[in-house]
Amino acid sequence: MNLKSFLLTLGWVGSFLFLFEGTTIAQITGNLKDADAPAVLTLNLAPLSPLEGTDVPQPYRQLFLIFNDGQFYTADEANTVFQQSHGFDGAILGGATAEAVVFSKAIYSDEDGDPPPKIVSGTGPTVAAATPDKTKAVPDTALIAITPDHPALTPDGRTVLTVSVKNDSNGVVSAAAPYNGYLLLFHESKLTVETARRLKKKGVGVIEKLEFSKSEIDAFIEQSSEISGLPNTLRLGAYDAVDLSGTSSGNTYRALQVFRVSGLQPGQEQHFFLPVFNRNVHYDSIPEGGSGAASYAAVLLLEPGNFSFPQLSAEEAEGVSKLNLSALLEQGIPLATLGDPSGTLTLGELQPAAYTSAMQSVRRSYDPNLIELWACACPDTSLAGQKLLIKVAFENEGAGATGAVKVRIPLPAAVDVASISDQELFSVAPGIETFDIEKDTAANTLTVTFPKLRLAGTSEHKSLAARSGYFSFLAYTRSGTDIGTLPPTQACIAFRDENAPPDTYNSEVCTPRGTVTLIDEAGIAANDLALSCTICEVKMAEGITVLGMPLWLFLLLLVVVIGAILLAFYSDDWLG
Repeated sequence: MNLKSFLLTLGWVGSFLFLFEGTTIAQITGNLKDADAPAVLTLNLAPLSPLEGTDVPQPYRQLFLIFNDGQFYTADEANTVFQQSHGFDGAILGGATAEAVVFSKAIYSDEDGDPPPKIVSGTGPTVAAATPDKTKAVPDTALIAITPDHPALTPDGRTVLTVSVKNDSNGVVSAAAPYNGYLLLFHESKLTVETARRLKKKGVGVIEKLEFSKSEIDAFIEQSSEISGLPNTLRLGAYDAVDLSGTSSGNTYRALQVFRVSGLQPGQEQHFFLPVFNRNVHYDSIPEGGSGAASYAAVLLLEPGNFSFPQLSAEEAEGVSKLNLSALLEQGIPLATLGDPSGTLTLGELQPAAYTSAMQSVRRSYDPNLIELWACACPDTSLAGQKLLIKVAFENEGAGATGAVKVRIPLPAAVDVASISDQELFSVAPGIETFDIEKDTAANTLTVTFPKLRLAGTSEHKSLAARSGYFSFLAYTRSGTDIGTLPPTQACIAFRDENAPPDTYNSEVCTPRGTVTLIDEAGIAANDLALSCTICEVKMAEGITVLGMPLWLFLLLLVVVIGAILLAFYSDDWLG
């Protein structure tokens, strides 16, 4: 049994509650406005399945709550019931009911734990009632701050970013001196990696020290905005995401979220929220023993007002300069709300008033199940577009042994499942002797079953080779396919316990999504791939055949036979 992931069931409590939970998971008791009888937020959480093994940390939930008075709160919770008292004294947005949007992550290891952390994002958010005490985000010495919901970025999971702005009353000239302007949040950064090198000094006493070096690699974090999933009241002031590709800022960040700051009074703090789904994180690009980081940057642009205008520090000015913000605003930032254009943001009378940045760690993580894809260009005469070598690896993380393994691979539409051999795999792990190949052309899905595959369980304390397996196969894209547009692919693996009845498999666990790596002959040799980029012939199972021959061969033979007959009958006339 593989326990790679445990999903949290989250949804909008209310009209969609029945899709995810059978009972209410949040309720409010007490008086929202009475500090002597504060409201109590209660979340009834499903228990988390523990990891199997010895000396493994107990899982817990990390909760991130956004309230409809515009405040937020974070909490780590190991119990199935989360309770927090609070006297709700803020302005309730959208009505008289106090609500909170709840995001949740299941944490299966601490920051320094072994095995590496397994962080599972829920599919939320969930609406719950009431609020605990709020979180103050902006430090006393700053005007803006970025707060990620977790210090580590979750590959194929969610990050909730909070960007906060404060009207510092120290610079106010008049009692009524509100801030008006825009808050710019840059994300989808280049991945920064840090590597360590151990230095030794020769001599009587050997002195060792680590030398660290940081560098940006040519890979961007890909994040899809999920701001549209927030209630309308929590999206006030938010414009549609802006694609920075091809702009002056696109060399460092690929996405920009703009928020409108309007009427922020002295002493007030306002928060804006951006949930994003982390898609292609490139965490395998981090060198062994190294670490990586995703970065975020925010800039506050203010309109002139009756206050002493904040001045950027030298460090803040340098940060703004690296964003190439002047060139970006000179070009103009398009503003739209739900696809409806509402203008263009230019510098005009706006001035940068504050800059800040934040980081999320991206550690190289060990995943026991993975799919890898390599491709090389086929000749123009090939019936197929490009040849793919696809490898799937899997590992039994359960305590007990397996009796069989089934792997299901839904292929992208541009990859023809009919081009895969019915009889053989390209390669298999040692010890695998029996397998069945099933091709579903309607669903374009390949299923490979190993009906007699015993993988040792962790309780047997055997080697990794005894607990894991792999196989690879060749497939071909359809003619005219642009390999650069091929969507990520994943394999879903089901294990059958050793003594379980036939066809009784555990729930599937799916690999991280794999993207195609284009490779040449030199790359093939460097990666020890048994892949030839010069042999691209393929017999398409759906091709037309006549008398057991491909149509083109039948037509060629027909032309030859007809030519021979004509030559025999009319040779005398032709030759005179």
